[in-house]
Amino acid sequence: MQKVESSSLLTRSKSFCPEHYKTFMINSRTSNTALTVLVALVIVVYGLAAFFSTGYNHFDEHFQILEFSQYKMGVLSKADLPWEFKEQMRSALQPSMVYLLQRIFSSFDPFTIAFILRLLSATLSICAATLLTYSLKPMFPTFSTFYNFHKSSNEKKFLNYYILITFFTWFGVLQAVRFSSENWSGQFFVIGLAILLPSITPRFTLFASSYWRFLFTGFCLGLAFCFRYHTGILIAGLLLWSLFIGKIHLRFLLTIVLGICSAITLELFVDRWFYGNWVLPQINYFVQTLVLDKVSSFGIEPWWFYFWKVFIRAIPPIGLTIIIAFFYLIITKPKSMLVWVTVPFLLIHTGIGHKEIRFVFPLIPLIPLLFLETAQLLISHPRLAKFLLVCNGIALLIIIFRPVDNYISVYQQIYRDYPLAKVLYTTAPNPYQRILPITYYKRPTLKVIETPVPFPICSQPSVCLFITNTESSPPKNSPWRLVFRKYEHYPSFVKKMLSPYSLYYF
Repeated sequence: MQKVESSSLLTRSKSFCPEHYKTFMINSRTSNTALTVLVALVIVVYGLAAFFSTGYNHFDEHFQILEFSQYKMGVLSKADLPWEFKEQMRSALQPSMVYLLQRIFSSFDPFTIAFILRLLSATLSICAATLLTYSLKPMFPTFSTFYNFHKSSNEKKFLNYYILITFFTWFGVLQAVRFSSENWSGQFFVIGLAILLPSITPRFTLFASSYWRFLFTGFCLGLAFCFRYHTGILIAGLLLWSLFIGKIHLRFLLTIVLGICSAITLELFVDRWFYGNWVLPQINYFVQTLVLDKVSSFGIEPWWFYFWKVFIRAIPPIGLTIIIAFFYLIITKPKSMLVWVTVPFLLIHTGIGHKEIRFVFPLIPLIPLLFLETAQLLISHPRLAKFLLVCNGIALLIIIFRPVDNYISVYQQIYRDYPLAKVLYTTAPNPYQRILPITYYKRPTLKVIETPVPFPICSQPSVCLFITNTESSPPKNSPWRLVFRKYEHYPSFVKKMLSPYSLYYF
């Protein structure tokens, strides 16, 4: 049915009367201009987010990747690394990527390397979203007639909503620039999904099926698993849906499995190089987290944790809409691929005592599919849709200019402006001591000394710094001079929320 409709549209576009030619060309140019503006806007938004969104969303994003790379660079010993390193339960793919960048761009400081990593993450996320959109092109007449001026008002609304949700959801942009296992796993899962769908569903006719296609699909899904082992649940759901609903041929399914195995084999060699011995982190992760239940020591949450966190963290109006759309999809379309993929993932994570909202972050790139399956909920309620767009726009403007971790700016100030500093005195808690010591952003020659006495006497001028989180000032005629005060012009109640600090140089 879809093929007939698309062909009729193409036939009609070729048989325009001469008097319609001018109108067609004007609308074609308008479409090309809109596409150019969209590409430029995506580049600007994601570029700004990558530049300003410094730091890490969760400690694992830093300590399990950047600090791991410091071990391979010879800066850290095994004793200074998190317990996961000793148990060899983390994939070495991302730490190895950081190590490789540090070797290639050895003249770059760690902040520039971190920015490059965020740019790579943003590029991957944009490519995944674009590829998914392209693979869904024949699914709706809206995509088939993108360059055709015979387009209804509802189709325009649908396309606008889809583009906004795909590329400009505020939490989607925030996660898209993160060099985290959750983001990279979710994006590679979407890439594998985007390659797979045109081959197994009749309405997708963009590409012919081939063994190489299924092999590459499996390789991308395998990488998704290697970056974050939890994603194996998503992959299992997708393969089961492909077999029972998509009716994929068994030989193609086995080819996908072969591609998954090839990615895991690649990880096996990378882990061997990184850890120094043959190891299966996937098995170790399962044993440590589930069999020995070590994760429960980090806290137990109730079964409704994820629904509550989505409601709160996504901003209540947007979070509630996502939850309603999700349950609406389960009830109305139980055979949907999205149901088969997400429901087992959420059920298993709900059944595990220790819960963190980041565990469901790999589902964020699938939000556009949720919209496609439940689009009528928004299109039939235009006022609600506009309200949600306003909420999302405000949140997006905030997050693209806001650092994720407020300490990164002081690390950068010290590292770049005072490379010869040997001692950092502090009356506040050691800024380089979070859950574990921060070494990636700290020069090895800098020693941190906690002191109860503000503005201590430095025996070696020009090599001492002092940092405080209070608004105290040095005594009159003191050699200490203020060189940086974060949030100096902000109101007091804002400063308390943003962890202000002052940096002095002796």
